Amino acid sequence: MKRSSSETQLDQQLSELESNMKWRGERDLKNKILSTIDTKQPLRKGWLRMTAYALTACLFLFGIFIGSAFVSPTMAKVASKIPYLSTIFHSETLHERLWEEFKKNDINVIGISGTRDIIVSIEGSEEDLRKVSGKIKSISRKVFSEKGYDATTVEVVLQVDKIPQPSEMEEKLDLAWEEAKEKLTAVDVTILSGGISLEPDSDHVSVEVSIPASESRKEEIKTIIQQTFEVHGTKDLDVKLQSVDVEKEKARSTAWNELFQTMIEGLMTKKEYQVTGFAYSFSPPPLQIIIKTSIKESDPDRIEKVGRIETDIHQFLQSDEVQKKINKEEYQLVIRSKEGNKIN
Repeated sequence: MKRSSSETQLDQQLSELESNMKWRGERDLKNKILSTIDTKQPLRKGWLRMTAYALTACLFLFGIFIGSAFVSPTMAKVASKIPYLSTIFHSETLHERLWEEFKKNDINVIGISGTRDIIVSIEGSEEDLRKVSGKIKSISRKVFSEKGYDATTVEVVLQVDKIPQPSEMEEKLDLAWEEAKEKLTAVDVTILSGGISLEPDSDHVSVEVSIPASESRKEEIKTIIQQTFEVHGTKDLDVKLQSVDVEKEKARSTAWNELFQTMIEGLMTKKEYQVTGFAYSFSPPPLQIIIKTSIKESDPDRIEKVGRIETDIHQFLQSDEVQKKINKEEYQLVIRSKEGNKIN
């Protein structure tokens, strides 16, 4: 079937959008998020340097599904009418349940990260690891079972305090960014958030900076950043500025981050969905929600599987409760096949 020009344009826009996104797949979680969720150790895979000030770009990674050994027939009937993701939204997070169980069993855990591939970190020696590893795995699997999470695994590791050393290029970019911030601060520019990304196997550098919506000196800000990076040897540079209504954006991000957390855990922890990654972006509008799956385009049940994912997400996001939270904001849902193509 011949594709329409609008479909082709949409795929091009999504491709460009995803090139600037970080997928929230399990390897990504294991290597990057271990440092930001319930743990102190920073780890690297690829490179993204991000600093945040008054505005924090939150990312998601919890979610929930309530489990019980006994449910009364009346409650079961009521629960059967509640959308799957809504039950998760109103329950404890997986991480919270694990923390509770570890504390109840007097196990000293330093960090918990991940959604489908849970990483539990502890302090101590290799001997300490051997002593508690089996118990931690047993407790974790019990929690997974009570929640019905059949795609979830657990790994126990020792806390690693060593911080990977940045490359020479990363150090140059960090230095240029720190100097650029000093120059902007000197002329009373408020930086809400800023980040640098270096494309793999390329010298292309992107600098993204969020500033208050009231700031009018956009060209001056771009010039300061460009000139500073050029002095430090960066020639292939792209500077993007985003104007932010701080209070409005904070409320919006808070509302959506709760929903993202729910969708990630609800979809990635159950085998039936075959969801392997999650990404989102508020810019350009409308909000883009992209679901990466392991569903093959040749799968005879592809339409049914994709329909299930779509239905569960839409039922959740279109519920009266959620619509009030997000002020009926429009969103676009894109589901990608294992081959990386849009299949919904």
